[in-house]
Amino acid sequence: MFINANNLKIVKTAQVGNKGTFVVEPLPQTFGATIGNSLRRVLMTSIKGSAATQMKIAGANHQFTTIEGVKEDIVEISLNIKQIRFKVHGDNPQIIVLEKKGKGPVTAADFTENSNIEVLNKSQHIATIADDKTVFKIELTIEPGVGYSPSEARDKKNTKLGYITLDALYSPIVNATY
Repeated sequence: MFINANNLKIVKTAQVGNKGTFVVEPLPQTFGATIGNSLRRVLMTSIKGSAATQMKIAGANHQFTTIEGVKEDIVEISLNIKQIRFKVHGDNPQIIVLEKKGKGPVTAADFTENSNIEVLNKSQHIATIADDKTVFKIELTIEPGVGYSPSEARDKKNTKLGYITLDALYSPIVNATY
């Protein structure tokens, strides 16, 4: 049996929020795995997205330090920052700032958005402020891109003094299964 584009049916069977389920039929035996794996790889690596590539945290000179009054260390905060999904309108790097004072959790919803950047998963936890006197301030550089970019592979000339470079996973697709 050959795949005939005229007979191929793609049907959306479910959609909840930003998750969808699709059925593709008819396919010859074992073609589902072949096409599914290829489609998964394309979705995970080839769609343009945005990610935080640099961060500057007030009171932190390097990534292996802590901030007084904040429960998480910089490594933990950077891992939480990498989980945030952004949408950048345009092709240039953008800056987004978060400043919060007082005891309690810090989430992605606390960022001051501008017209060029949207935070897509606002509930993402970043840090926890332990006392009322602590001011937590972070500045992120958000860049558009494709795929994955380790911090070591990017041009260090573009890194500003006092900033910590981050590995960047640009893909807006978090999970794809077949």
